[in-house]
Amino acid sequence: MRPITIIVAALVAGAAARRKPAAKQAIKDAYARVKALIQDKYGIRTLEALELTPHSKNKQASVAADLTHAGADKDEKLLNRAKSLLDIVKKHDPSAAVKRNINFDKPGAVYYKLKDGDSKTQH
Repeated sequence: MRPITIIVAALVAGAAARRKPAAKQAIKDAYARVKALIQDKYGIRTLEALELTPHSKNKQASVAADLTHAGADKDEKLLNRAKSLLDIVKKHDPSAAVKRNINFDKPGAVYYKLKDGDSKTQH
């Protein structure tokens, strides 16, 4: 899978987890860092729609297309922030990710498996 999949998965998991009344500040902060980077560096403002309905496949696809078109899928800093957000959600509220079909039970966590697959196909 592609890095954009990891970024969108992190946005979905973070958006879902941060909406809960008891959401940990760590989730809110990590999500805010990812969102700020996307908005500041790429000018993408469509994240609010995803935040309202993170389960929407159409909104996920729209955000993925916007990010890819802007070149954000090649941004290592953004990818690292997305990974960090996934780690924090996994630690503090894994159910938010599981409800969005993000499976942390895969060996090496979702993004390590994805990134390893990407690096093998690029050689």
